[in-house]
Amino acid sequence: MCLSLQKLCGKIELDFKDPAAVRALTTVLLKKDFNLNVELPPDRLVPTLPLRLNYILWIEDLLALLPNKPEIVWGLDIGTGACCIYPIIGASKNKWHFTATEADDVNFDSSLKTVQSNNLTDYIELKKVNPNDMMLQQLTSEILYNFSMCNPPFFDSENPETKSRTDKRHAPRCPDKGGSGSLSEIAFKGGEIQFIKKMIDESEVLKANVQ
Repeated sequence: MCLSLQKLCGKIELDFKDPAAVRALTTVLLKKDFNLNVELPPDRLVPTLPLRLNYILWIEDLLALLPNKPEIVWGLDIGTGACCIYPIIGASKNKWHFTATEADDVNFDSSLKTVQSNNLTDYIELKKVNPNDMMLQQLTSEILYNFSMCNPPFFDSENPETKSRTDKRHAPRCPDKGGSGSLSEIAFKGGEIQFIKKMIDESEVLKANVQ
């Protein structure tokens, strides 16, 4: 398996089409930049670190707009993935606290190992949930969460031929095995639209619990 490519000019480039290469890059960057030891399972989605870090930086900007800055920041991460990527960055970089949920067994076990091996259990509460659960059953009632975050599935699990986002663009077929990830990570009944609608509906109910 080739993790890098050498051009005729001698320049070395990473093969971003190779999931193993991207997995290795993410693992190395997490160690180099955040001193985090992470092992990513080979058959699950690989989080790209720069994009995930950008989300954390955007949340920092939003929190800075609050009139009363929280002494302890609490976030809810819905579907935390194979290594609890947002919580481990937020906890190691900013000492934020998280409730992180995950329905996939492999992802849950891998994320739990990541949290424990990096001594982040005081900052991250990991919850195993039902695939149809979202926020209503996951919040710890005595905590006022400052934000919630999620990387939603794009595809409709009952109609894998198309994406659910729009009919105006040609939509790629949902991979039978999710590419480098599992189908449960990229597909939801009703697709992205129904997932976000459910999240909005629950946010209305939980508006007193999440800033």
